[in-house]
Amino acid sequence: MLFLGIGWAESPQPGAEESGRMVDRALPGHSPKGGATEKTTLVDARGRIVALDKPANRIVSLLPSLTEFLFELDQGHRLVGRTNWCRHPPETQSIAVVGGLENPVAESILALTPDIILAGPFLREEQVNHLESLNLKVATFDHHNWATIVRDLSWLGKIIDREDEVIKLIHGMDQRRRSIETRGRGKPIRTLLLYSLEPLYSCGADTFIHELIELAGGQNIAADSESPWPMLSLETVLANQPEVLLVSSNGARQEEFFKRFQRLPRDPIWGQMDAVRNNRIYLLDGDTLAVAGPRLVSALDQIAAALQPEIFDAPAELIHLDLKDEK
Repeated sequence: MLFLGIGWAESPQPGAEESGRMVDRALPGHSPKGGATEKTTLVDARGRIVALDKPANRIVSLLPSLTEFLFELDQGHRLVGRTNWCRHPPETQSIAVVGGLENPVAESILALTPDIILAGPFLREEQVNHLESLNLKVATFDHHNWATIVRDLSWLGKIIDREDEVIKLIHGMDQRRRSIETRGRGKPIRTLLLYSLEPLYSCGADTFIHELIELAGGQNIAADSESPWPMLSLETVLANQPEVLLVSSNGARQEEFFKRFQRLPRDPIWGQMDAVRNNRIYLLDGDTLAVAGPRLVSALDQIAAALQPEIFDAPAELIHLDLKDEK
């Protein structure tokens, strides 16, 4: 199971606190239109120093979230390569594919002569070393919550010399977050989000999805799990009695979910859960839940409407599984 653009697959790298450090914060000659006149230097998520003599104009992105952020910043024209998981927006389809998240082809990347490679936590240390041995610059990103998303966006702004635009993007996203948090305040609603049913994969604390649940007025029942992406037992779920059940889905699997959930009210264990008894099961757009990019606000809209439909309008992506007629 892949979560695109987030660091669930690896533990924090040594020196994680250092990776938040920016070097050369003030860039003389910087302008919002580009044209930094001095070297840009940063320390990436693996603690590596990354230095550029000029803004990167040819970029290979190995992280779907950063691919989306570049287009959101109207800088998609800088992309010359992407992974096969970088599928949004549709304009990405015209960009060369260099492989997958975990297995990009070094020769394909080299042929594109990029100024920099934007890598994620999926890329192993030896892969990074190999790319650097080919005289390619690699910057590693690892954003799994709002604080690290802001940090990584700040790095991206430095790399492409668009720091002012990044600040505006962060501000706009944060305003949306704060607006929903303010409107949805009240008694926390016990919430379970599932990425799969067999096994029961969910999200723990220190993940961006956990943060979205809390912002929308929910109490994530998997928050105390040791893993950020825990596998829960059915007994644990029942003991925590979720009031609302959120399920990550996509269009191809919606019919499958409908058929499976229709049986839940008659199941001896599922039938005891508040979310099932009270008909509070919702399908969320799995694509927006998987990528920690600019569409996070869409995921937040869906979660907020599912938890508090009396306050928030339901977006088109949110589907309420009505089980009333199936009992």
